[in-house]
Amino acid sequence: MVRQKKLSMSAMVVFITFMNAFIPLSTDLYLPALPEMGKYFGASEFLVGLTLTVFFFVFAVSIVLFGPLSDKYGRKPVLIFGAAIYTISSVVCALAFDIYILIAGRFFQALGSGAVITVATALIKDCFRGSIMSKILAITQALGVIAPMAAPIIGGILLTFTNWRGAFYLLTFLGAVNL
Repeated sequence: MVRQKKLSMSAMVVFITFMNAFIPLSTDLYLPALPEMGKYFGASEFLVGLTLTVFFFVFAVSIVLFGPLSDKYGRKPVLIFGAAIYTISSVVCALAFDIYILIAGRFFQALGSGAVITVATALIKDCFRGSIMSKILAITQALGVIAPMAAPIIGGILLTFTNWRGAFYLLTFLGAVNL
């Protein structure tokens, strides 16, 4: 039997903060590319905007779904499932040749994100107690504010080197790192 290595407190905080960044990165990184995506797919603004709306809706529902599942089956299986779904669906988004495939990819990307974020929040409760828990929660939430500010800038920079698919390739890489 292989013993699992335990992370130090600071490594755990970094890991939880990284997981908390999934949502803003997933929603804001590709925003600068929306007009380019509309042209590429020949899709209306409504359909391109639906990629964002579907993500938010499925993410909200998945948090409610994965909270009890992570309590029942454990954090690790739910985290692995969520990160795997997120990573695979990010590849689907990057390779999408049709707006409807992109919307479906975003659906499953949001499902995976919900699992990851649910576990990230639960880990704070599981790993820390008392005032330390409050401090860690404050730190991760404060650092999580940086991602929505940085993501569109990073997305814009990516567009100078690649097309809209670059954002989803980056999200694929981040999902694989989390996995």
